[in-house]
Amino acid sequence: MNGYCLIDKVDEARKLFDMMIERGLVPDVWSYNILIKGYCKMKRVDDAMNLLKDMLLKNLVPNIFTYNSPVDGLCKSGRISRAWELVNDMHYCGHPPPDVITYNILLESLCKMQHLDKAIALFKHLMFDRSFAPNVWSYNILITGYCKNRRVDEAKNLLKDMFLKNLAPNIFTYNALIDGLCKSGRIYCAWELVNELHYCGHPPPDVTTYNILLEALCKMQHLDKAYALFKHLILERSFAPNVWSYILISGYCKNKRVDVTYNILLKALCNQEQLDKAITLFNQIVDQGIGPNLYTYNILMDGLCKSGRLKTAQKISQHLFIRGCHPGVQTQ
Repeated sequence: MNGYCLIDKVDEARKLFDMMIERGLVPDVWSYNILIKGYCKMKRVDDAMNLLKDMLLKNLVPNIFTYNSPVDGLCKSGRISRAWELVNDMHYCGHPPPDVITYNILLESLCKMQHLDKAIALFKHLMFDRSFAPNVWSYNILITGYCKNRRVDEAKNLLKDMFLKNLAPNIFTYNALIDGLCKSGRIYCAWELVNELHYCGHPPPDVTTYNILLEALCKMQHLDKAYALFKHLILERSFAPNVWSYILISGYCKNKRVDVTYNILLKALCNQEQLDKAITLFNQIVDQGIGPNLYTYNILMDGLCKSGRLKTAQKISQHLFIRGCHPGVQTQ
């Protein structure tokens, strides 16, 4: 059953479920959980709710996993009021009581539907009236919601509240706040926060953190600053850009500095011996119709030769001749 649900064949899973019953086998709570989760994944929440009713009629006691799936499914289908009714049933019946994941589902759904103030009101209601103990993800949801609504100072207050409650923010917490600061035009405040992370080291900035800064600088047309920051990160902070993030590249593309930017990325990848990523980047340069210059070839071939991948370098050299370029001194 679980296998069918994982590949979105919930009707096949249901046939197997019904076959079990026909043969005198009694499905347990986990059998129901698999099917309920499968229905919710396929946005068939009413079918999931009917199964939940069936469980109760058969005196099977649902667990928290049973309930969290339809709560999530109802929220994702926009039926938050019905989800809240179900959570209230759990709260007053007490078997099982809602857990932090249940409430996080409601908070995230409200934030995604742009009902931030309702999410904040719910958060406060849960803490004061239901002794709700929020976890890091509860705060992350609200901090992200505040930042997306340009209410960054309120997000910063939530970060302070986390420290008061001895909750350690993770990199997602900080990245949401840094992104909010950048999008509010407070890029220098964002950079100060990144520096704090870098020097304190818990948690250290990741590639997403730096990409947020680079993207902000490019969008503000501060391309020279973005270029200087990029070099600083590579040379002084061992920044390893992922090939799939073209934030700085897209900024330079608009200003016809494509070859310079690709070459910087390519060289950084070769210096860090991430040669497979360098080859992928090189292929993407070609696929996008951007003509790599001779220096681009030389960077990649030098990296391949130094790592002993001579056959790969030879293939690229042949490709170079096919494209009508001739190797420079470094390539030979």
